[in-house]
Amino acid sequence: MAPRIELRPLSTGDAAVILRWRTSGRARPYTAAVPLISPDGPDARGGDKPTRCWIVVADRRAVGLASLVEIDRHHQRTMLAWCLAEPGLDGLGIDTFVEYWLVEYAIEGLRFAKVSCETPADDEPAWRLHEAFGFRAEARLRGHREAAGERIDVLGLGLLAADWRERRPAIRRRLKLRGYEPPPVR
Repeated sequence: MAPRIELRPLSTGDAAVILRWRTSGRARPYTAAVPLISPDGPDARGGDKPTRCWIVVADRRAVGLASLVEIDRHHQRTMLAWCLAEPGLDGLGIDTFVEYWLVEYAIEGLRFAKVSCETPADDEPAWRLHEAFGFRAEARLRGHREAAGERIDVLGLGLLAADWRERRPAIRRRLKLRGYEPPPVR
């Protein structure tokens, strides 16, 4: 049976769990830019574009983070990022649910024309998941990020609203087969 998943807005009460995730090996690279205090506001990386953050909850337990960063209303685009920080979640389809929720929120809820993301070039499961949603590789950014003391390459991927609308029915079917009800736009 699929766990009950929800994304709830980040709150100041989440600081302790985010700090724990930041110090864990699995989630450290993905949580460093998430603000501890402000769930909405300036980009946590020092930019002036807003960020929206949510806690991923599975069966009433906080298990990860999801965010839209670099929200640009003028150009109708944003970047998504998410991380399942707790162990034992692989293979449950939670990653598909979270990505669906973020893309649906950005394209159908905010009416954006494009969603982008970045993923380590050697993380094939991650970029394959993005590609299944219709994301296309747009750039290979060499030495773009530091991980475990080394510079790593990152793939920049983009998804246009038209491509999402083409893939959306298949993703919805996939979620339903896994026991999830695709979330409505909020």
